[in-house]
Amino acid sequence: MVSLSFLARKEKVKGLIGHFGLADWWVSAFSAQERQHIKQTFRPLGASPSDDSLTSRDVSYFNQSVVSFLSNLAGWFGKKEDRTIAYRILQKAEELIATKEISPLDIHFLFHNKLTLYYKDRENPKSLDMAIRACRQQIAIADKAARAFQTDYSGDSLPGHMGYSQLAIIFERQKHFDQAIELYSQAMHQGWGGDWEKHIQRCKKKMLSA
Repeated sequence: MVSLSFLARKEKVKGLIGHFGLADWWVSAFSAQERQHIKQTFRPLGASPSDDSLTSRDVSYFNQSVVSFLSNLAGWFGKKEDRTIAYRILQKAEELIATKEISPLDIHFLFHNKLTLYYKDRENPKSLDMAIRACRQQIAIADKAARAFQTDYSGDSLPGHMGYSQLAIIFERQKHFDQAIELYSQAMHQGWGGDWEKHIQRCKKKMLSA
């Protein structure tokens, strides 16, 4: 007997899921109930309650990368009861980095969203580890992301960098002040926005009083 999931795969999926060739993943990663919940929850600016841009509407005009799309989609599922959905979306986005040519800025924001979502569950040691990993992943491409910002937004100052600031805060709470200072200094050297010098001085005072 032909399974319902197989039939669902064979149906023509339009919308953003079809546009990016994600139909097989869409069916295999989520149950029918979850897919319905995702479609009901995802409401980009200007969308009506009946607008199904994920699987039905024509989106040939859409010009974001697949990683940017999935990263933004995951952000709609930040509630505690929805985060397992967000994590599966982020996992797929991360897998695609290795198979497609993706802008450093899209990857930068993917790791930003990843660390933000996992840090919400930081009381869970595994989630905290994933948040720390996301910080390190974002920091690892910080040079490339900074150059991309400067190219795309010439004349503007670099914004803040969540990976540097969040990981440094974690180190401070763990009383690893020397590691926090190293991160603050690196972020300041690269030109990311933030009160890095103020944070460095705070860490130095804490080291003296420890």
